[in-house]
Amino acid sequence: MRIPLFLIFFIISGCSMIDEYLNMNEVTITGTVPSEKFIRANDIDAIVVDFSGDMEKSKTENAFSLCRNSSWVSGRFSWKKRSLIFVPDGGFTPDSSYEISVSSNAEDRYGNSLSENFIFAFTTSGETDEPRIISTTPADNEIIDSSSPVITAAFSEKIKEESFYSAFSITPDVKGFISFSSTGEEAYFTPVEDLQPGRYYKVEISDSLKDLSGNNLKNNFSFSFKTEESIPFSVKWFGNTEGSEYYSTADIPVNNGVSCRESFLVSFEGSVPDSIKLNPVTVEPYSPYSFSWNNNFSECKITFSGILEFENIYEIIINKKRYRLMTDDPSSRPPVLSGITFCGDRMNPVFEKLALNSSISFLSSDNAFFDLYFHLAEGAVLNDYTIFNSVDFLTVNGDLSVVQKRIINPAMESLPPPLAGTPALPGTSEYIVRIECTVRAGIDPSVFRIIVDSALEDSSGSTLGEDEVIQVNSL
Repeated sequence: MRIPLFLIFFIISGCSMIDEYLNMNEVTITGTVPSEKFIRANDIDAIVVDFSGDMEKSKTENAFSLCRNSSWVSGRFSWKKRSLIFVPDGGFTPDSSYEISVSSNAEDRYGNSLSENFIFAFTTSGETDEPRIISTTPADNEIIDSSSPVITAAFSEKIKEESFYSAFSITPDVKGFISFSSTGEEAYFTPVEDLQPGRYYKVEISDSLKDLSGNNLKNNFSFSFKTEESIPFSVKWFGNTEGSEYYSTADIPVNNGVSCRESFLVSFEGSVPDSIKLNPVTVEPYSPYSFSWNNNFSECKITFSGILEFENIYEIIINKKRYRLMTDDPSSRPPVLSGITFCGDRMNPVFEKLALNSSISFLSSDNAFFDLYFHLAEGAVLNDYTIFNSVDFLTVNGDLSVVQKRIINPAMESLPPPLAGTPALPGTSEYIVRIECTVRAGIDPSVFRIIVDSALEDSSGSTLGEDEVIQVNSL
């Protein structure tokens, strides 16, 4: 049965209207490079502006400007995903004032404008104020009840991170790693081994520490603290509910092979204090979780509300012990779209591989189909309902119409997928989906997109993570 043209037009128009309605969000700027007000000219080679959505490039470039000492600066544009990159002609000059401006005329690909005009000013003239240490944790001469404290130093301004590595020391020597706050105004030393009870420790930060302008700390700085004589109770065992034990950072740096869907058990020796009963663990980075205790409060089960991020390191802190977990179990690997091919007519099969901005000739056909190549975790599959709701065909301009008819298993076909057998990622297997379509093409080439939604979910509960968009026949 042939579908009436007016019904095809209604379906395509309706899908486009729904897509636009679901994406009626204001665009914001989420970050810039540089992000600080003072920077040396030889420390920067481009302006980077990060946006919250996929931008319409030409309008966004027209909305952007860079001024040097109040004069407009010419340059070259490029893009990396949602980030605009601008390289000024002649580079950056010392002792100059710059102003980045993006007007609200900038739009994303759905026509949503930037929420407000954006202006950020910086100078390539260095400031001369010396950095100061304004606070520390622990405080000087403090007695602490933790065997694995995070030692913190807060500064009066952003510091050069590389200078802190050489300026910092702790006596007696403690193995650990250094990290920094997002603002660059705090430095952290996290021990990977327990401190000894009843012992004094001295932290020193030398005057080799520098701020972003190269100014040194005026004098060497030090503070001391002491650990309590003993710890009243301890962690006896920590692992997952399947019986695999995980070890603290005092034993190994990272526990590998953790599933993104695991629940955990922790058992204690000694009397568990009320503070631990109310809040047994700390999770970094934070992910929502619930917990439950057995009758005598010697064992606690921790269950995360959602799926943890794949190939991410999580720290679980239990009674001053740190357990570092890498969620890299192969069964947790999310789906990966590795390729798409198009055949315009199964009666006269010619396969074309779709690549970004490639040229594809669309002719009217009732026998066209797309093959989508995925790599899924071993044993995972995709069901037809999920595919139908996650794959969208969109004509950007022109009168091309592509309508899904049905989803079939290409293994059952006499016409095999041409890219079958693509080398798989470790711990994955190839999974191919064939989508039969009706194509109605006009005279002029049409810009066409295939969008695979980030919510595409396999049978193990893993999702694609971010939208996959392939556009052909670009303007």
